[in-house]
Amino acid sequence: VRRFIGVWPGETCGVRFATAELVNMYWKLTALNGKPVLAAANQREPSLILQSAGAHQRATGSGGCNRFTGSYELNGNSLRFGALAGSMMACVEGMDTEREYLETLPQVRTWKVLGQHLELFDAAGTMLARFDKEHTHSEDEVRFTVRGHGVFWVNPENGDPVFAIEVGVGDLIN
Repeated sequence: VRRFIGVWPGETCGVRFATAELVNMYWKLTALNGKPVLAAANQREPSLILQSAGAHQRATGSGGCNRFTGSYELNGNSLRFGALAGSMMACVEGMDTEREYLETLPQVRTWKVLGQHLELFDAAGTMLARFDKEHTHSEDEVRFTVRGHGVFWVNPENGDPVFAIEVGVGDLIN
């Protein structure tokens, strides 16, 4: 290694040479204002989904404790968030990160997708947030581990917290 830049816990390299779409994808927040973001135990991970159906554009996601929704405007690489509304639960952990995340979104002016990573920037070009694209699964999918081992992340569509299943050869997830 000739140059070490840093370690970002919780980030992945993504799929090689593939670029994710911006809208209608589940994006997991991995860095905020230059700091790594990790989900608090037994809570949702901070996330963002930019939903688009015709002229209807809605931003939804989680700050980790509370869910939020609001509008956004997308024009080329320009992205602006409108007013956001959300639930108002109090959680033991992660409230500082959630507050910072929700205060950062209105500062976003541009975006860029690099492979499986979404980066959001302010007007000066400073990266505010970085996300990893997460693959979601429907309830009717079945997985069987043929070789190797690892962790299979499940992100329920109903908003329940994301959870991990450690898998090895011969394991069946149904």
